[in-house]
Amino acid sequence: MLRRAFRSDSGQERLIARPNHASKRLIGVDLTVSGPKGANFRVVSAAELERRAVHTARLRLERLSRERELLFAEAHAAELVYGAILAPPLSIHSASEKASSSDLQLLATNAERDLAEAAGQIHFAIQLARSQQLISTLTGSLAAEAVVTKTDTYEATVRNELQSAPAQTSIAMERSMARANGVERALARMNCDATEQDVKRVSDMARSILQADTEGRADLQLRVLQDEVMQINVQQSELRSKRAVIDDLCCRLEMVDSDDAKALLARVDGAAEMDPEGLQAEVVTLEREAIALADRQFAMKVTAECLSELGYEVEPGFETVAVEAGSGLVRRTIWPGYALQVRASVDRADVAFNIVRIGKASGSDVRDTEVERQFCDDFAQFVESAEARGLKTNLTRHEPPGAIPLQTVAEPDGQKRVTPAMRTASLPEQ
Repeated sequence: MLRRAFRSDSGQERLIARPNHASKRLIGVDLTVSGPKGANFRVVSAAELERRAVHTARLRLERLSRERELLFAEAHAAELVYGAILAPPLSIHSASEKASSSDLQLLATNAERDLAEAAGQIHFAIQLARSQQLISTLTGSLAAEAVVTKTDTYEATVRNELQSAPAQTSIAMERSMARANGVERALARMNCDATEQDVKRVSDMARSILQADTEGRADLQLRVLQDEVMQINVQQSELRSKRAVIDDLCCRLEMVDSDDAKALLARVDGAAEMDPEGLQAEVVTLEREAIALADRQFAMKVTAECLSELGYEVEPGFETVAVEAGSGLVRRTIWPGYALQVRASVDRADVAFNIVRIGKASGSDVRDTEVERQFCDDFAQFVESAEARGLKTNLTRHEPPGAIPLQTVAEPDGQKRVTPAMRTASLPEQ
């Protein structure tokens, strides 16, 4: 006989007797005089938690692979407009089927870093190529306009001026080049996410600079252009940060396997504007619900295994019924007309057990109490077996047998249950 100490609410230590085999006392409660029971549970199974972590990490890698394809599609689209865009080599390494969650998380972290670096290089290349194309288009357009408007007399005058003042001409050319270079540098800083309207407005400003009749006017307009580009970049940076938050939340949503999560993803995809804070609150709620559901599914799976091990008849699909309907019935051949009802709370990590009468089965208070006592005899062993499988329970409710009249529930599906003995008796003789 073992003795285990526990501290009561008053702070005093008490000793309870606990045999080496399945104990009939648990957490200071004499289970042999306890009827209906309730307990909260916590999943501590390393295997179950690792399975979930592996699943999440693989979903993360799949999303990164899709983001890589989108990035290179963006680079290819830019090439069609601006010419060659240097895209760095980038691959998302695949993992073996037996990879651990830590290995997968490391792969995903490295992939995210490489993807961010590649995105920075590609976006810079797009900005540079766009600025070069804009300045080339503007200077070419201005040159063409000059050819159309210049007369022979004007050209002769210009030639005479060039011949008489080569030094001044050289200075003017240098200033013109400096003006063009200043415009190109300003354009190169413009965020690659700038809208077509932004690009059109900035292009018109650049044209005015190149056409300015004095250096003072050109310098003033260049500063205005630089300020405009800065404002565009600030706006686009804010939008990009907002999109990054929404994209991260969508990534988390894709890891939630529920109809509500899919519906929210569809709503985000179809929305022109989305409030990140409101979306985050919805995502957190769905994540918590998904974890709670996974915990209930695991708890009912362990419950079915433990009760089956104790000799209870657990029907196929019990775990699914108990989770989806909120309760399930478990039988014993020695309990005709009775069953153990297992209820899983949707709102809390709680599970409840109580003996019920089935259908129109007759019974008596004495028999009701006897069946409850038989279940109580098994409960301590059930708790120990569940903990060995990674499900810790903490008893929160215990009523004396007979204290509460047994509930009567209908036969599932409105049909009389066929017992294993009846199935065997109905088999044809060999």
